Amino acid sequence: MTGRCMGWTLCGAQASWAGRRVRVNYAFWWPVFLLFNGLNYHSWERFDGLVESQVWVVLALGALNATVLVGALALGEGLLADRAWRRLVVAAYEEEPGGRANESGQGRRLAVSTLLGWVSAVLAAVPVLGYATDSWLFGHLGVHVVTGLRLLWGSGWDQCRVIVESTGLRAPVAVGVLAAGAGVGIAGTIIVRFTRFLSNRSPLHVRFGCGLLTLAGLVVLLAVLEGWGTRLDSRARIWQEQRRVLPFTLSFQERGGGLALDRARLSPLRSAAEAEGALPLVVPRSPGRLPDIFLFVVESLRGDILDACTTPNLTELRHECFAFGESLAASNATETSWYGLFTANYALYAAAAAREPATWGSASLKQLRRLGYSVHVLASSHLDYRNMDQVIFGSGHQLADSFLDIRDFGGAEAPERDREIMRRLIEQIGRGCGGRLFLVFYESTHHDYSWPEDAPAPFQPVASPWNFYLNFRVSPQELVGIKNRYRNAVLFVDSLVGQVVSRLRSEGRYNESVLLVTGDHGEEFLEHGRLVHANETCRVQTHVPILLKPARDMARPPASALARTTATHIDILPTMLDLLGANPQGPWAGESLLRKVTDDAVIVQENGSRDPWEFCVQAGGFKAWLHYPSSDTIVSLEHRIRLSKVTDASDSPVNRRLDTAEGRAWCRATFGSVLARIYPDLQW
Repeated sequence: MTGRCMGWTLCGAQASWAGRRVRVNYAFWWPVFLLFNGLNYHSWERFDGLVESQVWVVLALGALNATVLVGALALGEGLLADRAWRRLVVAAYEEEPGGRANESGQGRRLAVSTLLGWVSAVLAAVPVLGYATDSWLFGHLGVHVVTGLRLLWGSGWDQCRVIVESTGLRAPVAVGVLAAGAGVGIAGTIIVRFTRFLSNRSPLHVRFGCGLLTLAGLVVLLAVLEGWGTRLDSRARIWQEQRRVLPFTLSFQERGGGLALDRARLSPLRSAAEAEGALPLVVPRSPGRLPDIFLFVVESLRGDILDACTTPNLTELRHECFAFGESLAASNATETSWYGLFTANYALYAAAAAREPATWGSASLKQLRRLGYSVHVLASSHLDYRNMDQVIFGSGHQLADSFLDIRDFGGAEAPERDREIMRRLIEQIGRGCGGRLFLVFYESTHHDYSWPEDAPAPFQPVASPWNFYLNFRVSPQELVGIKNRYRNAVLFVDSLVGQVVSRLRSEGRYNESVLLVTGDHGEEFLEHGRLVHANETCRVQTHVPILLKPARDMARPPASALARTTATHIDILPTMLDLLGANPQGPWAGESLLRKVTDDAVIVQENGSRDPWEFCVQAGGFKAWLHYPSSDTIVSLEHRIRLSKVTDASDSPVNRRLDTAEGRAWCRATFGSVLARIYPDLQW
């Protein structure tokens, strides 16, 4: 075998591995190098607060990363494509124990050689297409391809199907996207083969050992530049920001910047039995002595969308509601916000709860049932998204006296489902009086935003049709049409809430009923460079209305106190208990808004089926952005977090160094109390 190696042996008469000359497909890799650097140059616009010198450091780091990646891919492709290497593999494949070649050796040689040529082309094209696709996708969704696939498949096939259906991505569109991806991959492979032919007309050879040494030198230079660049200004967070933006980043430093905080261990998640045992005692009441409660959860309802034109009914209702100074969601995504809203617990626990059936069943809902309430769920949404139906209502929905969601509608579109939900709710209003908690979920305001053909659509022009998954990059004119779609959908849902309110008024039950309207999260329209939600915990994705109208005989706190209060999802059910005269404290993190006088809030970034690893804490008019060491972190086991930056409540940067004793003291004074409630043993 040694004599047949054709120059590839380490110790034979032929050249060594290090001395082997590799033919480089420069007609392909030089444009790829320019492409990668162009993407890197474009990405620096996503960095926050970099001065000119820091921008050049970031660009230099990006160029070095691109050089190392392209160099490694070019060497690898050259090795795979090398005819001598292919002949070596073919010879080894053909050789029999006796040293004779098979009679069909020539045919096999040709077939295997051709196959290896195409395989090498595919292996060259896939990383390039993946890099370009990833950069494009991250610029609009804030998520990388690999991360997105892990989020999609992490919960198994059943949940994958639910997730796809919940996003509104229809099967023909998904098939079209996959077909287009396959077509682009085939085209890329053909391009590699063609450019290889062009390069071979005037070949460029590189010795394999020299190429490896050059790459090693570039890696050392990258490490030196990285270490120097991150010391320019810790607020720049050069490395972690670059790693967040770019698909491929070599680094030799731990994700740093900001403040490292130790002993950040979450309190253990209680089992359902333990939580129930910790509930305060309540005196059950007859249904006639309890007001009906109507809690409406509207998909993607922004906090700033309420006005007399878009939401005339909600605007009128708002005049009779508590006027909180601020109102925020528990998360920027649906399932994590549902968890916070209906368990009154921090959404940091959402994924852990979904993995632990022993914790299923909301303690706050149990307390309302112990008080005498029946619970009726009417949902146009996929409540089984991430198993939240079981996490909230128990494994058999035992906390719900009646339960209806998208699975009961036989494929009807969102506006049809929402109308049917409203019709059934109005029917149930007339069947009883008092002691009923209605949990109503509307879906028409989910992108790409819809309403019935016979519903008014005064906001024109509209983007029609608009599919978010096929149109990430939109022009200013298209953005106007997309916003108008959203406003028309909100107007339709507002009319549904208005019809329920009208029925309550006509039956004389309005004043004796409690109404609450909120959104599961907000919605972004390129205010921070992205569309829709679930990609950043910025204000437009987390600011939601929380409209709470109490019954006539319920206590109302002073308006001045409410104006200083930030209402969050986790505070809603404890507030309901307080309005009903029950103890609002219990085995949950939420507080009664009748007693809360701070602007504290905890907002979580979703991480699919894995534990959330990025979140924000708001206090004192400022917002701390924190993260765990890795997106794979199991938060119940991790004891380190990092406070990476501070902004004001509107996400504008705050010019304050965090890596100084003064900065640490300020952060502790500002955020220490709310972080201590999450992490009792936190060490500053």
